[in-house]
Amino acid sequence: MRDFVRRNRNVLIFVCLGAALMGVWFTNEPVSTQIVEGRFARWAAISHQGGPPLVKVFVDLPDGQTIMVEGWNGWQPPATGDVISLYEHSLLWFGENYSLAPAR
Repeated sequence: MRDFVRRNRNVLIFVCLGAALMGVWFTNEPVSTQIVEGRFARWAAISHQGGPPLVKVFVDLPDGQTIMVEGWNGWQPPATGDVISLYEHSLLWFGENYSLAPAR
């Protein structure tokens, strides 16, 4: 057994590291949600075979970031620069995820 571990130490390290990274990836779920407002920048409808187009909405956040969120089929874009509401989902391990909030 010692010989096996000694010869395959690097492989075992990479396998354990990969398993740990996959565990973090799969458990990185939203833990809190809040509504934030940004400015509508632009949108794009990307067609693909066998279904309705994918609607991609680009929003400028107050901190200067421009993010992309997915819209739904039939979503109507506001005028450029109008305020748009988003859900900001804080994730368990790292980062945030955004989604469109329904119009009020």
